[in-house]
Amino acid sequence: MKKLSGFLKAVITAGIIAQIIPAALSAIEIPLDGAVVAPGQAKDNNVKYSAAGIAYVDIEMIFNEHPMTARLKHEFEATVEVKKKELSDMESQINDMKNVIISTSTQIDKLKIHVELMKTALNTKPLNRRE
Repeated sequence: MKKLSGFLKAVITAGIIAQIIPAALSAIEIPLDGAVVAPGQAKDNNVKYSAAGIAYVDIEMIFNEHPMTARLKHEFEATVEVKKKELSDMESQINDMKNVIISTSTQIDKLKIHVELMKTALNTKPLNRRE
């Protein structure tokens, strides 16, 4: 629950920051060597620029517009449907097995009663008949 709570805080914070910072900010490239190159300026390996502002990335927009998002969402939903079908089939099998167990238990109880009656019949001495 703590992870989810932290995630929700991050999403809410990102949403608030996105509203505060205007969307008209220019994008900048940040190479791995730490230099910042402003749009429209040529990359010069000898010149390094310093960051002069705050920038943000709208991850939600990137995620929603990425071509793989719709495909992966569709694949996920298809997998969920397959798993739901498998679960339903397993539940059906479990119910069938429960019915077999109940039926078998009933037959066992009837056979136990029959065995007890047979034991009683064998232990009883027959009446002596005179012929």
